[in-house]
Amino acid sequence: MIMRRLCKCRSPLQAGKIIFLVGIFVLMSIWAGLSGCGMTGATRGTGKGDVHNPSSSRKAAKGDNRGEMQTLTKAQGIKTDSNGTDQVTLLFEQAIHSLDVGREDQALEGLKQVVSLSPQLSVPHNNLGIIYKRKGLLDKAIEEYKEAIRLKADYAEAYNNLGIAYREKGLFKEAELAYREALRLKSDLAEAYYNLGVLYELYLNRPKEAIGHYRDYLRRGGQNKKEVELWISALEQKLNPTIPLERNQ
Repeated sequence: MIMRRLCKCRSPLQAGKIIFLVGIFVLMSIWAGLSGCGMTGATRGTGKGDVHNPSSSRKAAKGDNRGEMQTLTKAQGIKTDSNGTDQVTLLFEQAIHSLDVGREDQALEGLKQVVSLSPQLSVPHNNLGIIYKRKGLLDKAIEEYKEAIRLKADYAEAYNNLGIAYREKGLFKEAELAYREALRLKSDLAEAYYNLGVLYELYLNRPKEAIGHYRDYLRRGGQNKKEVELWISALEQKLNPTIPLERNQ
């Protein structure tokens, strides 16, 4: 069709304009295709991201994390108010609320205050790691996750988050080891199964293991059920083209 248009052109100038426009279109198409294939992002054009430890939520802050706060701060002699809430726990909950509503800089400062008042706490370091990771400061995020683990050796959620940071740095083996340690410590941690599945599928080219971990994620109540079932179906169809794609839909 383009050649017919060129043949109908009344002058070399017209033909030149058409060739120029076609060239731009081709270059834009190539660029658009390449932009979805990078290995450093979380999605690689598939919509598959990482699932962070939910300890950054306000619900978690009011649960076991709040109890840890109160136990340690009481041991350090920090005074409580009339409701039995100490200053450190209050600061922590305010920081987590700021994080939940997107005020990351405010949350960062609040968590730094918590750490300065009560350096023995592991949970604030984990949440500091989440903030640094969101800001793209992966080395700082890794440092905070490691500190959380140093303070609480069985901190499965921190290991899961450490794996995410390693994966974003391209340290895939380290990411795998971190996710596996998270699952060794907490075998029902659905997020770690999900993240291992993404790692195996998109970065380590191990589709069979990806399928297994996606299934483990679903068995443990993972929230992205329909989406993950489609991924499983696509992987199975890729491994065995005779399997109908809609099998798991």
